[in-house]
Amino acid sequence: MKKCLMFVPLALLALLTSCDNTALTAGAVEDAVMMDVSWENPQVLKTFNVGYFEVSEDRIIELRQLQAAGMITLKVEKAVEEKVWRGWYNSSTDYIDHYYAEVALTEKGQKYVFEGEVKKGRKDIIKDMKDNEKEDVTPDYMLNLPALKVTTLLPNPSSVAAQDETLEALNVNAQAQDVVEDMEETVVDSTDAAPELSAYERAKAKVNATTVQVILGEMEFVKAKEIYCPEEWQKLGKASCKIIIAFTGKTPFGYVYGAPAEGHRDIESIELKRYEDLGWVVED
Repeated sequence: MKKCLMFVPLALLALLTSCDNTALTAGAVEDAVMMDVSWENPQVLKTFNVGYFEVSEDRIIELRQLQAAGMITLKVEKAVEEKVWRGWYNSSTDYIDHYYAEVALTEKGQKYVFEGEVKKGRKDIIKDMKDNEKEDVTPDYMLNLPALKVTTLLPNPSSVAAQDETLEALNVNAQAQDVVEDMEETVVDSTDAAPELSAYERAKAKVNATTVQVILGEMEFVKAKEIYCPEEWQKLGKASCKIIIAFTGKTPFGYVYGAPAEGHRDIESIELKRYEDLGWVVED
């Protein structure tokens, strides 16, 4: 009787352990999806220019909409470019309109600027590779080179006396700095008076823009469905399913730049693989 009582718990324990290691549940799918580091910052981003730059008429409409939403301050200038075409017998002149915008983010608009770092990849791999971010220390022997005697070997030693030479000791970093300083000290002599610039050329000369990442909204994991992992696949550690992702938190930038509607859902098919040390992982 004792033997039987001992056997039942062990068998049950083995069965439970087997199921825990291989079963794929909706929760396990979500955990696998969240292993992608991009879910730490699920914001949907767009590159946005601030400063002074040329814009199309369509872009001016977008900027005016952002101005109306209180996201930016905006000034627009029109510069007319004059193009003269000269032929053998006649000439013609074209006048082309160019629009330049001066854009600055307001305090309200600054709240939608993404300040973090955009990361991609699996969290476990990024963690394993974190030492790659460290800068290598250059050893001294690569920077401070000792003097070196160079012996000259002539085709006919009897005709010309060989003269040895010595290469001086060299600090590689110091030499590089000397090159930089020489470049910085180079001045272009422009004593000739520059011709008067046209309005278009003056506008082009003023162009100075920087880019920021603005937030359109963010993606939200909703659920996993249609989880497919038959017994033969389970033995191979493979599975497939679909996941539903929703777009939420739509910002004024999202409305202006055509982001999906608030709450819009997408469905994606993914494949998963089970590893002994990691469990279920989304395959690329």
